[in-house]
Amino acid sequence: GEAMALAGFYLVLSYGVNALSPIIAGKFQVTTTVIKLIPLLLMAVIGTAVGLKSGMLIENFTTVVEEVSTSSALFTAVVATAFAYEGWIVATSINSELKDSKRNLPKALVLGSIVVVSVYILYYIGLAGGISNEVMMSGGETAAKMAFERIFSSAGGTILFVFVVISCLGTLNGLMLGCTRGMYCLAARNKGPAPKIFKQVDNTTNMPTNSSIFGLILSAFWLIYFYGANLTE
Repeated sequence: GEAMALAGFYLVLSYGVNALSPIIAGKFQVTTTVIKLIPLLLMAVIGTAVGLKSGMLIENFTTVVEEVSTSSALFTAVVATAFAYEGWIVATSINSELKDSKRNLPKALVLGSIVVVSVYILYYIGLAGGISNEVMMSGGETAAKMAFERIFSSAGGTILFVFVVISCLGTLNGLMLGCTRGMYCLAARNKGPAPKIFKQVDNTTNMPTNSSIFGLILSAFWLIYFYGANLTE
């Protein structure tokens, strides 16, 4: 119950920020993205240096924890990667607001993907310098916290989860940023249901208010669906 109440609160809060001040919402998005890159890059650099010095990094890359079929492992990795980037489709909902979107949006998606992939590969190498692969495979996010604690002391593990919270808020804001513009993206081209209603833009906030409300309603629906599908019989 407490978690659902907080989920509803953050849902409405995120909607309010995006609907009342899209400029603040955009700056918040950039800020959270930069902040969540900090621990990843720190672990990539310092973890790699510590792992090379201790020999842990070389041991992890030369030791097989569990024998697996190469073909099945490859397809499993492809599925996991596709799931990780599934949310990037949300970025296309702001194409009507971009300058030369046909040129700039594909460029942003491609370059953004390359940056994210590179950062997370380097981050994993850093983790491998702080903790064994066996512990990492069995521990999941707990193992990541252990790696931070070993390299950055016990405070590092706590600080890591502060950054995780900031990252989640950034993800929420990014999704709401896209949801509030979903119907407007169609209506701006006179497509979709009731384009005259959904392409209406508020003169003061410069936001498509009707499209934003529709996005909030859909988000609330999926929150209730999640509750019914996962938290109750």
